[in-house]
Amino acid sequence: MRDSLRRTARLGGAALGVWTPSGELIFATDDEAAAEGPQGPTRPVLVGGLEVGVVAAAGGTLDEDALEIAVRTVIERVNAETEKNELTNEILGKLQELSVLYDVASDMAQAGDLGEVAGAVLRHANALLSPDWAAVVGFDQDRSEARFLTSAPARDDLARGWRGVERAALTWEVLNSQAPVLWPELGPEQRERLRRETGSLAETAGSVLAVPLRSSHRPVGALLLVNEAGRAPFTSVEVKLASALGWQAAVSAGHLKLYAEAKEIFHSTVWALASAIDAKDAYTHGHSQRVAKYSAALGRAVGFDDHEIERLELAAILHDVGKIGVPEAILNKEGRLTPAEMAVMRSHPEKGAQILGSIRAMRDVVPGVLHHHERWDGLGYPDGLKGDNIPLNGRIILIADTFDAMTSTRPYREGLPLEVAVDELRRCSGTQFDGRLAEEFIRLFDEGRLKIEKGARPELDEKGDDR
Repeated sequence: MRDSLRRTARLGGAALGVWTPSGELIFATDDEAAAEGPQGPTRPVLVGGLEVGVVAAAGGTLDEDALEIAVRTVIERVNAETEKNELTNEILGKLQELSVLYDVASDMAQAGDLGEVAGAVLRHANALLSPDWAAVVGFDQDRSEARFLTSAPARDDLARGWRGVERAALTWEVLNSQAPVLWPELGPEQRERLRRETGSLAETAGSVLAVPLRSSHRPVGALLLVNEAGRAPFTSVEVKLASALGWQAAVSAGHLKLYAEAKEIFHSTVWALASAIDAKDAYTHGHSQRVAKYSAALGRAVGFDDHEIERLELAAILHDVGKIGVPEAILNKEGRLTPAEMAVMRSHPEKGAQILGSIRAMRDVVPGVLHHHERWDGLGYPDGLKGDNIPLNGRIILIADTFDAMTSTRPYREGLPLEVAVDELRRCSGTQFDGRLAEEFIRLFDEGRLKIEKGARPELDEKGDDR
């Protein structure tokens, strides 16, 4: 966008500026010329029927054609940025959904019997959907009998033993269905069918969602969810999530292959999210993936087990997730950031922690994300932690992040040669970095045990700053 506007300004013979509707300068081809505000007529920038800014000449006059070209350029850029942010938010939503399913799959892998499986799915159904009442029904196909395995809240009037399934009951319908059964509002007939199984609960029920549990195309049970009258009925999103929970609940505790597949999907989504973050800055393509690889190598060198490596890699791949909230104009700015811009940039660890803290499966990686810019001498951010008070994962990610940042070309400077970057790690050992970890990272480099992915690294420009 910047280059396109500069070309338009040159052709029009005057500087161009973009301002917010309230008159705050967003961008100008000549900052000095734009200091006095718009010159001549302004053209609104309309996106989705809303005015998001204005375009005008700065320090001269432009004809209508030049202004029209400038407006189209800005609108195209805003639309592209909006689409990118929508994609990122969609991936975040999918990540949250997969996090829940990953937790369920993990519980299933550790469950020793059907009762534990039922308890796990019920816990997650309550946490995710907050129904007024939920239960898991088990079904023995050989005997054609069913029974309540667990329910919450527990009810004394429920028959706990095995029983034949009545054709008029809800369980019969759901066990013979390939899809969820949704009753958004109970009529007299539906209420009677629910009463046959749940007794007096049917009197206060407002909506019902029943999900079949099927394994190898055989019915093994059902997940029943009930909301009381007066609450909104279950939504299509809740039906989808309940269906996913039902599928997981039907997986036997011994199906470790399915657990591994769910885990792989989860990690693939995390890496896709990291790629979406890196895409906001053309100069950082692959940065998060490299930081994850360097962090994992250092973690193994200091004795992390497989689980600890997995969580470290997740923290490293998502260490910059908070940059979703940082404008591209700051991420891609040539030259030093202003104090105000630096404050926005330095907010990204806290923003990342807020995003990941809302996702249960990611809460243990939050400390590494939040504190990956803390310094050993206490001069880092956001909390100014010092020494061993800094979480170990944060200290590891700082070294990997700094090494990759130094050896990668950025808009404000070219990348450093590898040897110079290693010397910088050594020089800052014990001040910026944990000395023990820095030593170990340098040893890995010296022994050729780090797989370095490097780009162009001419001499360092003097315009660099700590981002």
